[in-house]
Amino acid sequence: MATRHDVANLERRGHTFYWRARVPVRFRQVRRQARLSFSLRLSDHGKAAYMARRLNTLLADLTVRPTAAMTTKDQLDQIFRAEIERMTAHLEDVAFAARRAGLTDDVREMEVDIEVGWAYRLIQLFGTTRALSFEGECPGRSMLLRHGIPEPHVATIAETFRAEQAEGRSPVFGRAVREQMADIGLVDTLANRERRWSCIARKPMRSSTSPNAGR
Repeated sequence: MATRHDVANLERRGHTFYWRARVPVRFRQVRRQARLSFSLRLSDHGKAAYMARRLNTLLADLTVRPTAAMTTKDQLDQIFRAEIERMTAHLEDVAFAARRAGLTDDVREMEVDIEVGWAYRLIQLFGTTRALSFEGECPGRSMLLRHGIPEPHVATIAETFRAEQAEGRSPVFGRAVREQMADIGLVDTLANRERRWSCIARKPMRSSTSPNAGR
């Protein structure tokens, strides 16, 4: 039996995670109620959640392109299979680099958890629409440095922050947030959507606030 998780379109069957998303109606060459369904070939929730968020963002981006109406199901399958392969290779490269640097997979996964946690905390504070440069006196960068985040990790946190902001503004995620708001009786306004996203972004972080803590 499939188990849903807190990331949209992410499911677990047994020990393996899958990404299953309904094809938006703008893809007119695809039959109604069709779904994209792919095994992520992962049992680790953190890595699977990272991949699912990226795939959600890609689907939202493809949906608003002028070519959406002419895109077929086979083309969508090819696009997403290629993206899953690319992200799988990226995760393998990260693990290989961590081993070469003398880090165990557990240490690198802890660092990734902390980086993602800080990205979510920044979204909680600055929302999904405010752009942060992470240069000079940028308030986001200043906050990270003030809390002891090493400079090399700031760039990674910045990339994750921007990707999560993009997902928060995507039609797919926006529809899910509106449905949640309707369930609890909230009026659909920009302010309420930002408040709801702030609640979602309030994820627990590891007890360490710096990726170098405990070394």
